[in-house]
Amino acid sequence: MEGRREREQKSKEKMKRLFDKKDANQTIQDFYYDRIIEGMSFKSIEDYTKYVIRFTEWMNHEGKEEYNTIKKADISRFLDSLNYDKRGIPKKVSDSYHAVVFTALKNFFNYLADEDVKIIERNPMENMRRPKVRDETKQVYLTKSEIHKMFNNISEMTKNPDTRVRDELILRIFLISGARVSAVDDLNITNDINEEIVFLDKGGKRSRYQLDQITKGTMKKWLQIRKEWLDKEGKNTEALIINRKGERLSTKGISRLVSKYTATINKHVTPHKLRATYASQIYLKTKDPLYTQQMMHHANLTTTQRYLSGIQRDEQKAMNIMTELLN
Repeated sequence: MEGRREREQKSKEKMKRLFDKKDANQTIQDFYYDRIIEGMSFKSIEDYTKYVIRFTEWMNHEGKEEYNTIKKADISRFLDSLNYDKRGIPKKVSDSYHAVVFTALKNFFNYLADEDVKIIERNPMENMRRPKVRDETKQVYLTKSEIHKMFNNISEMTKNPDTRVRDELILRIFLISGARVSAVDDLNITNDINEEIVFLDKGGKRSRYQLDQITKGTMKKWLQIRKEWLDKEGKNTEALIINRKGERLSTKGISRLVSKYTATINKHVTPHKLRATYASQIYLKTKDPLYTQQMMHHANLTTTQRYLSGIQRDEQKAMNIMTELLN
């Protein structure tokens, strides 16, 4: 079974439990399944659905039973309510969180207003703008020396040589491709896996990456180890990255090993930070934001720029350029 199919099945089981627990209405459940068909990432689908459930609970508490009674002011009041806990005491909520909840609700109301759904006649969020994100956050990325330290930690922290090979391959795949953790988790065995890896990314897009010689060697070793693990357990799977039980290694399992091997680095590193490392290092070498955008497969440059926020700007260099021009 493909990685996405496996995660789809797990997501449906997880969300069914949530729907039962929260007594979610049929409209919310239909929205969830519609997002799956649209090809969104399962984490985004689950998060969006949870925010919609929370909004619906707030709406019902306010005495509104139908979505077609919701107005723009109601959306604004709900977003403001996120700034308070259940006792009404103010709490610190980031601009980023407000923006994500807003996006989830807009996605939901666009669905309700769709011609094929038509649960509401007028979309209250049609002319609403996404809240500005003013959070002072810098993207974390690894330097060259920190990358080497991460790989050195594999041999120092993991005794089993077979597991070391697998974990080295995972980290190398992240850094040569900049792939999302879900895409790495989805990787399956293909006829030419020794030469290239093919990712199924957001929106069903396929991306191909040729392997360098060192990664080719690591891949060859891993494929033999993988076969031995599967034979020992009597299992059969298309998954490239597996655990010792012969099962596809989960995204949580991959995230844990990234945290493990970066524990001695004074940074909070996740698979997404390895993606930021890929973007940052490409930009530092090329100084070309458009090329970096292409390599990251971003639809717009603004998204890429957020990944580069951890790179220090050289204001002095810019000033020197302009001074030379003026003089």
